[in-house]
Amino acid sequence: MLMNMTTFDVSLHCGFNGVDGATTSTDDSNSAHTLTFVGNAQLDTAQQKFGGSSLLLDGTGDIVTCAASTDWDFGSSPFTIEMFARFNTITSTSRSVLGSSGSNAASFVMGINAGLSNFQFAFSSNGGSSFNEIITSSGVTAATGQWYHLCVDRDGSNKIRLYIDGVMRGSLTTANAINYESTALAIGATDGTGSSDMDGWLDEVRITKGVARYASDSGFTVPTAAYPRS
Repeated sequence: MLMNMTTFDVSLHCGFNGVDGATTSTDDSNSAHTLTFVGNAQLDTAQQKFGGSSLLLDGTGDIVTCAASTDWDFGSSPFTIEMFARFNTITSTSRSVLGSSGSNAASFVMGINAGLSNFQFAFSSNGGSSFNEIITSSGVTAATGQWYHLCVDRDGSNKIRLYIDGVMRGSLTTANAINYESTALAIGATDGTGSSDMDGWLDEVRITKGVARYASDSGFTVPTAAYPRS
């Protein structure tokens, strides 16, 4: 089930469109967060899911950050995180596509777990330094050279679903809130320091706070065009 949302529900929306090699881009949501390119992070016209380019990260300190914001303070309320990701390399170390954690306490992270190439969404509900709640995908493993639609949402019944290409591949039902740390959001890594950074491309990164866009064990049809800007 795809819900029609206005842009006011969207906390972050990064299409990463621009000229090849550019090190700036915009957040198309109404929040208009400033995106900071770190390391060699840049736009790449050689790969894209939609539009003319995507975000290229080389796995050695390349990330894009947004300053701390309550836009990713989800608590125990509904939310949706989604994006298109294409991996250039997959190694025995974890690779994160998006996360937010402080120096002493974890918040949440989405990516590939170490060694097994399974997709995961993990978060801290106890304010500790590690992720104590983890959803791991089943029935699919990450591979290089293809675009994946990665998504996690939480509905009003406290069910958190992890979807890969529109298929629910894992879930967790819990009343526990996701710990919030007032720190940067990292696109392409676990945190603003570049931990577990990704080697590959990201496109159409979108966070919707307050709404589970899909909320279905049966999954959904993956978008076939860029998310609407209005």
